[in-house]
Amino acid sequence: MTLPQQSLEVELFARQLAALLKSSEVGVLEQIRPRIQQLMAALDGLAAGAEPLSPDELYAELDRLTAPLNDRIEQLLGVAMVRLQGPLRDQASRIGAVIPAAPATAPQALLRQARVNDETIAAHLQRRSPSRWQAELMGAIRTGLEAGWERHRAAVEEGINRLTRVLVSTALWAHGNSELQANWVTPSRWRYVGVLDPSTCPVCAPWVDRTAADRRALPETPQHWSCRCHVIPA
Repeated sequence: MTLPQQSLEVELFARQLAALLKSSEVGVLEQIRPRIQQLMAALDGLAAGAEPLSPDELYAELDRLTAPLNDRIEQLLGVAMVRLQGPLRDQASRIGAVIPAAPATAPQALLRQARVNDETIAAHLQRRSPSRWQAELMGAIRTGLEAGWERHRAAVEEGINRLTRVLVSTALWAHGNSELQANWVTPSRWRYVGVLDPSTCPVCAPWVDRTAADRRALPETPQHWSCRCHVIPA
């Protein structure tokens, strides 16, 4: 895939934003790691149980065991989003005029504002027994349990870590996009920007460096999970 071109100023902005969000992501993941280890230890106990569980019993037990990880991720993302508000406003000012500073927003409000695919991060994590993310997690664990825990334990743990990384990274990018656009004075034109490297996907690449007077003429970002695109003043 041939990647489009961006000006040096725009490319620098994209990479500075990526570095800012990556630093926050690493911090969140470090704090989540102990909770994942606790979950794995609990799953070892579940797999070693003397009596097999019915499908309904297994569902209920996995719901109970994964809920603390779900809740911890929600808590840490909310804190990270609050801490990013000032740095994101500083980042916004590097490439466009910003409105007067608003008071810091509460974590739950920020989780409701950050969106991916027309769903808020708050809704994605909401404890509906289980949340959408938690359902994906439970599905991966259940597959490992049914296929043979000893043989598939390492794959399940890697799957949990991968799902967690994607969730945390995308949630913070969604927050970054929301905060940037909330800080800018509405410009006369908007530009679609992506982090250009071998991971830039074919969904986003055709939009990179396209401009429009109406923000609605360009896609909402992130366009998908693991998306690193955003829209800035042109």
